[in-house]
Amino acid sequence: MGLASQKFVHGTLAVGYRGDPVPGQFTTRRRSRCVVAIDEAAARYVRQVFEWFAIDLLPIDEIVRRLNEDPQAPKPAKSEDRRWSHPAVVRLLSNERYIGNWDCG
Repeated sequence: MGLASQKFVHGTLAVGYRGDPVPGQFTTRRRSRCVVAIDEAAARYVRQVFEWFAIDLLPIDEIVRRLNEDPQAPKPAKSEDRRWSHPAVVRLLSNERYIGNWDCG
């Protein structure tokens, strides 16, 4: 809870976010402590996915196709082959972090 209240990275970040190192702050493993920041290049794609789904009413498989065909699109973090899949897009669309709910354990 303490890391979250200070906006430090804790756990895997969702697509569209990054960790910015805080000078002089380290984790217990002596890695740089990072604060959560928006990665604007990737966030643009997150907004686009929500627009395709909620406004354009595209099927998820069409969203997957568009993301995989765009070489600039961010890759899903937990994908072994670094390609978008139906479940990866569903996870993105259902991730409550995008509405401000950050689970702190």
